[in-house]
Amino acid sequence: MISWKSLEAYSLNRSVAKFCHGSNYWKLFVVRGWFVFNFCVGGFLLMVGLSVDSLVGWIGGREVVLGGFRTRFRDRGFEVGALLGDLFRFEHVGVVYGPLGAGKSTFLRLFVGGVEELGGVAGVYINYDGGIVDVLYRGVDAFGVRDSVVNAVLNVVASPSGTSVGVSVALGVIVSLMRRLFELVRGWGVDRVVIVHDDLDRWLASRGLGNAIEGLVGLLSNLYEGGPAGVERPWGDKYSVTYVALSDYTAVEVVNRYRGKGGLRAMLMWNLPKEPFMDLILELAGRRDIDIELLWQLLGGNPRALSQLATAYGWDVDAWLRDAINEVVGVLNEEKERLGLGSVGEVLDIVIRRVGQDVGPDNLVLGTPLHVGPLLRNNILIGMSSTAISQLPSEPWVGRHYAYQLPTYYWVVRAMAIRGKVDVKPGDVVSVIRQSI
Repeated sequence: MISWKSLEAYSLNRSVAKFCHGSNYWKLFVVRGWFVFNFCVGGFLLMVGLSVDSLVGWIGGREVVLGGFRTRFRDRGFEVGALLGDLFRFEHVGVVYGPLGAGKSTFLRLFVGGVEELGGVAGVYINYDGGIVDVLYRGVDAFGVRDSVVNAVLNVVASPSGTSVGVSVALGVIVSLMRRLFELVRGWGVDRVVIVHDDLDRWLASRGLGNAIEGLVGLLSNLYEGGPAGVERPWGDKYSVTYVALSDYTAVEVVNRYRGKGGLRAMLMWNLPKEPFMDLILELAGRRDIDIELLWQLLGGNPRALSQLATAYGWDVDAWLRDAINEVVGVLNEEKERLGLGSVGEVLDIVIRRVGQDVGPDNLVLGTPLHVGPLLRNNILIGMSSTAISQLPSEPWVGRHYAYQLPTYYWVVRAMAIRGKVDVKPGDVVSVIRQSI
């Protein structure tokens, strides 16, 4: 396959004599699997390109740590193509969200590293909850720049709790950090920059500032919305895209509130597809006798859930299911209090009367009096965005408007509906799964 450098050299040789009348613009088109960009800078037309296949290969060759295991990163070709297409649509803010443990953080960090390595796109990746900072641009003193960014991040992370500073002050500190990042990239000798703010909602929530994420996304959208032609943006003449990766169930609500301002949209990243997930199960299980179809039905491709089952539960499916049953009962108990009923069983009776055994996620929310808030807040369900950067499985636990975070919860609720009681056992859940597949 033609390399990035050879394509760039060929393009420069072919295009150096072409003029653009002093204007600056860029245009995206696709040629045989390559994302190719025409850049007109300072009157000269330059053309550069990035292969989806090469980026998939680069990301797939990385070793990652999953719980207590080391493994290679798996099968995200669909996401690579979708995010590359999004990255060069136009300057904007993207909100990437999905089920807890789907692999969003690892994928985004590798994606930014890959487009810098293969495509000459400078990147900054910050994980607030984990205190991770990657500055990915070889044209500067990366260590010096990284130290500057790290210090700015640490100042944010070490700031007082929400009870001391309040939402407005916390937002001010974070916005100052973002402006500092834009000041840094202005001086870099590269045209395109991508910045990822990961787990910022989790960090804010841990300090009692969960509601601040809405204001933060709004402020970022305002920056990207534009203004008078003579007013320079904080990142200067660079082409800039910012992604905010969220796990919180408010992601879709936040995006819907601002309705595309600054190009804002929610992008849903899902768990692994079935085949690579089964391959991962076999690798982690080793010589153990594991029912991989059962684990697909319970975990639905979620890498973190698989590592938890292997490490925290020692592959004990019954113990895993007992905890899941308790989680579902806890949410039903919340609904018992809200509805003023006498028992959790009465809540289940209402669900059965309304939808019978068809407890798919949309039915559970739209067909019963259950309130969606507790189901989302306790990570039983997740709201679905119309824009998915993953291929969604055609399974009963994934609906049009909602999906179960883990199919385990779907099968627990279905077992309750079939048995007609809340007090189901792990064996009941497994039996319902085996009878249904």
